[in-house]
Amino acid sequence: MRKKGKGLVGAAAGAALLAVIFAQWTAVAQTPSFWPSYAKLDTTAYTLRVFGPDRYATAATMGLVSAVNQNTTTGYPFREADKTDRTKAYGFFACPSSVAVVAGDTPADALAAAPVQDFGSFTVGNNTLDTSEALMFLTDSGRSGATDLNPTTLSAIQKIKAECGSTPDAIIFGGTEAVPAGAEATLDAITGTVVRIAGNDRYDTARLIALAVFNALSANLHDVTVWDSASTSSTKLDAVILAEGETGADALAVAPFAAENQVPVLLTKTDALPTPTRNALLALAPKTLLVIGGTAAISNDVVSAAQTFSGATNVIRIAGPDRYATSVEIAKRLYGIWPEDAGGSTFSNQAFGIARSEGSGSNHVGWPDALTSAWFIDNYDDNVWTPERLAPPVEKNTNPDSPVLIGDDWFGYTPLLLTQGSSLPSSVSSYLEGLWPDSSVIKTATNTSGINDGGFAFVFGGTSAVSSSVELAVASALS
Repeated sequence: MRKKGKGLVGAAAGAALLAVIFAQWTAVAQTPSFWPSYAKLDTTAYTLRVFGPDRYATAATMGLVSAVNQNTTTGYPFREADKTDRTKAYGFFACPSSVAVVAGDTPADALAAAPVQDFGSFTVGNNTLDTSEALMFLTDSGRSGATDLNPTTLSAIQKIKAECGSTPDAIIFGGTEAVPAGAEATLDAITGTVVRIAGNDRYDTARLIALAVFNALSANLHDVTVWDSASTSSTKLDAVILAEGETGADALAVAPFAAENQVPVLLTKTDALPTPTRNALLALAPKTLLVIGGTAAISNDVVSAAQTFSGATNVIRIAGPDRYATSVEIAKRLYGIWPEDAGGSTFSNQAFGIARSEGSGSNHVGWPDALTSAWFIDNYDDNVWTPERLAPPVEKNTNPDSPVLIGDDWFGYTPLLLTQGSSLPSSVSSYLEGLWPDSSVIKTATNTSGINDGGFAFVFGGTSAVSSSVELAVASALS
């Protein structure tokens, strides 16, 4: 994987400058006019916020950016003023052959489903689907009393179907208590082939998904590269991810990696290895176990049992003192993005996802935006570069024939970093700031010779999920 670099404006001056830019760029609606009313975008020079009024609308908006909008680098709302034409709106031009639907009240099924994204041929029962460029949507669960598909999700799928001129297939993850039978019937009426992967519980559903991924890989698990430091990496054979399946907080940030690398995700309880997970480990026989989170998420006894049943020769725990630091460790150890490598243009235009995660159990919030973003991020990695946009300060970009631009370049993959809703955790802010330590190389309208464009982040969810102050802190760190 190639690495990139970015630059840093002085902290106080940069924050003040970006505050002006942020105010200017978010004062007007930045949503394409051909979108449904629930879908929203906002931008700074270093971020694109993708959101809606709730988790269902945020997931739907991701789908519109990915599938409906066609301009992959310079479109509205960045360098294009026309918000009426999907061919002129920033997006991935990635019409899906299939869509995924999961319940919106628990992270387990969505987390386990991440590696299904991006298979040209994925078999469920007697049906084979194309999941390349697939999108994930949420629906109200049967547990909450729902009997049909969420209306926003229905609207988004119909919009994508109409704009793409094709009918996608659909994969449902979870049983009818998760995604009710009425939702399946509605999908059957508006999509092509509809299949469901469902076990007796979340652990059994994860087992079935993992076995389907294994079969799609012709019974050959993928190898992964793991960095022990900025200068030391090694290839680990036949990998499987082990994640805590109740709250799922530590594992949220690994979902894009699982999607991008098609690494099966198995779920466990903190202090006990569920029987379906044990059986999956026996069947998959991975040589490498990637354990996500510390012992408060997955105990050492569970890891030891998992190693016994799998026969794994490599057990790698990726963890920080909390979920936010764990997301940073995932970015470093699985993506190879280390501040120690910073300098010059090393991380120019490196992209990140930013999503909220707070609380635990039934009080865990933010996770829906994080998990549906895994499929969005993988489509971004496959199809598009960072948007080409005006370099700050915006008032210096007054010549329409030769504005000072940043963006339109990117290499590698896009990690997902977790945040609190009202403040950016210090572990995340210091990590991002460390990637762009040299203000003299950052390209701006007043430093046009700078070789580093800074970073770029997709912020998932509205300001009730990720506050404006957090977005501004991210933008400042990326600059």
